[in-house]
Amino acid sequence: DLATGVWAEVEPAGATSTPKRAFSAFAYHAGERSMLLFGGRDDSGLHNDTLAIDLASLVWARLGDDDPRGIERPLPRAETGLVHLADDRFAIFGGETLTELVADVWEFDTGTRVWKALAPGP
Repeated sequence: DLATGVWAEVEPAGATSTPKRAFSAFAYHAGERSMLLFGGRDDSGLHNDTLAIDLASLVWARLGDDDPRGIERPLPRAETGLVHLADDRFAIFGGETLTELVADVWEFDTGTRVWKALAPGP
């Protein structure tokens, strides 16, 4: 609570339980009052899924991971950077896969739920 400066634990709900991961990337989407989560690591390994939590309702939603068209997306990774570019567009940069450090750049559109490679890594 910003008015009181007191933290309170909340219980999110939705398409998935709270992702319990390390080294995920988060970015705030002011226009939607939501937070986007990408990737990270848990006991099962690395992930490359994209989720959003609506900060008003505290409901999680998966964004396009069950798309049957097999749309290309970034490799599973941790320790990547995620930034809100503008409108519904976000970008990730770099990170660590199971075998290497990567320096690629990908853009994600939350409206179309499509990833697009912008720059391959060196």
